[in-house]
Amino acid sequence: MVNKNIPTTKKSSKRLLRKRKRVFLHRFGAILIIVIPIIVISFLGIQLYQASAYNAFYTTDLNPETFKNDSLPLYINEDLNKEIFGQGGVIDNEYYFEIIGSPFEFIWQPEEFPIKKDVQVSATFKGNTFLELGIPCIACNQENYRWEPFYDPLKNPPAITTLFEKNTENNYTKNSITEIKNELVGSQVFYVYLEDKIDLSITKISLNPHSAEKNILVTLTNLEGTIVWEEELPHVTHEETSFRFEAALEEKGIYKLSIVNSLDDFIITNLSINTHAIASADTIHSKITIDTSIDEWITISKQIEGEFKDKNAINFVLRNQILEEKKKKEDIIRERGFTIAQEFKDFLIWKKDNAPVLHFVVPDEESTLREFLALSIPEKRVVEENKDLGIVRDAPEGFATTPTTVNTDLRGNHSFYLYLSDSFSSDISIKELNWYDGADDITITLSTKNEGRKLCQRTFFDDGNVSTDKQEHTTTIPFECNNLTPGIYLLSFEESSSKKDYVINKLTVNTNKIIVKNGILNLQPLPLYTNVTTEKNIKFYYWHENLDQEITFTSKGKQLSLSLTKEDKGRGVFYPLTAGLWEIYASKGNAVISNADFAFSPEHWFIVEPDYIVTKKIDDSTILLKNIAITVL
Repeated sequence: MVNKNIPTTKKSSKRLLRKRKRVFLHRFGAILIIVIPIIVISFLGIQLYQASAYNAFYTTDLNPETFKNDSLPLYINEDLNKEIFGQGGVIDNEYYFEIIGSPFEFIWQPEEFPIKKDVQVSATFKGNTFLELGIPCIACNQENYRWEPFYDPLKNPPAITTLFEKNTENNYTKNSITEIKNELVGSQVFYVYLEDKIDLSITKISLNPHSAEKNILVTLTNLEGTIVWEEELPHVTHEETSFRFEAALEEKGIYKLSIVNSLDDFIITNLSINTHAIASADTIHSKITIDTSIDEWITISKQIEGEFKDKNAINFVLRNQILEEKKKKEDIIRERGFTIAQEFKDFLIWKKDNAPVLHFVVPDEESTLREFLALSIPEKRVVEENKDLGIVRDAPEGFATTPTTVNTDLRGNHSFYLYLSDSFSSDISIKELNWYDGADDITITLSTKNEGRKLCQRTFFDDGNVSTDKQEHTTTIPFECNNLTPGIYLLSFEESSSKKDYVINKLTVNTNKIIVKNGILNLQPLPLYTNVTTEKNIKFYYWHENLDQEITFTSKGKQLSLSLTKEDKGRGVFYPLTAGLWEIYASKGNAVISNADFAFSPEHWFIVEPDYIVTKKIDDSTILLKNIAITVL
């Protein structure tokens, strides 16, 4: 009998093989556990070493073949037909283009991703303008770029050398005085050349002396940004106040003079300083006498840390904010229906689409802008006021400073065009409705029409009732603004909550020329007047019950009508009006009427939109660009 508990040779061999296999797999796995990390670490180490040891130089000129050519490691990512490019050419076997717009994008595709490596971005150009470099940003939340100064003609060599050469003892008049009598509104920044001292006189007016920020800070810094002198101007009265400061300087050179507060709620009526070399950073009030032009090719570089989102294609942007602001302003003028009709010296004359063509005048180099306009502008046509260019409009026909009262309920935010002489005075009655919860502070502002510069401001604070009990509360407040020059101004009312939880129920102003800008919501039936120059669609909108009503339009004995039905509730209805002065009457009121300006009587109407606009060219903000380079350091 065979004992089944005694192992056979065949079974023992199988167990031994399985055991040896387990041992082998265990040992092999242990080896893999050790070897694989070594291989991975070695590979990553090699990659890291290659990246850290990676040095390279990439460059491109503005050859049209490099535009949008993503087969190149560095290329211009712009369409050559884009309006930012002017004339081009070739110099020293390199293509260049005039850059007349902004921004300008180029893309770098590195052969090795530069991990924690510094990268140097360079550009070779000729010109006199401020440039910023947009660097791809990982930490930025919404912005794709971190913007840093790239070129400043008042700080970067060789521009600074040129400035010193042009403004030292050879042609600098010691003890000279520059006096600026223009009204400078808000914060101002100047570059000045000074020798042994600063002697500064400032006369200013505070627009909002009751604001939280009381003082205006005046600082003088060197080009490295170190403050060498500073003072504060008290900010507590509407009256003109004069200050004079004098301080010794350790060395002569170019300094930055800043006169600022965060609210920009002051006017400098006179500024005097002991130098004739002064350049305003504000192009509107430019008093530039320092020559910063560089008529030679220069190369400017910016070193940055190589932390980028995309490892394959890294986008950079050069921008010129002066050009961007210029384009925005010109786009706004075009949207208003103007096109460029004539150039005169450093000026552009824009014509309203429906205005008469300019009289043909051969420009005379000796003529002033005022003389040229007097000859070229058709009679009885209006040029937009621009005090900085010496253009001042005549007072509207029939203008008087007699008090005018608007005695109707205007609900919510409204803006008014006013023609004023030397001052503004008003009594404003505001009724709080308390239909909605929360506080409703109302800011009342008088500003310039064209630039929107705030001249005077007052806040009407909530009555303290933040409930919805509909308990009305009416308050009358005075609002004044002095030291004005004759012209068109904008009076605006802005509610902090935008709930239309108040009405302007009475407004008295010291002018008979007052127009509601672009829309009105009057709660009572009231005849309104608008002067249409070309066919325009007037919009009507109501959202409350039982406000279906008849709208009548009357002009030169002709009467038209529009019926707002119940089906029109909550949707806009448009009605076309042809050219002419129209009376519009809504039988029930309480409907928003918009897409035009409105007067409360024909005598209140005056021409707000001009026939022609004059702007100053900003040609010195363009550059000639011929080379972009990136160096991995």
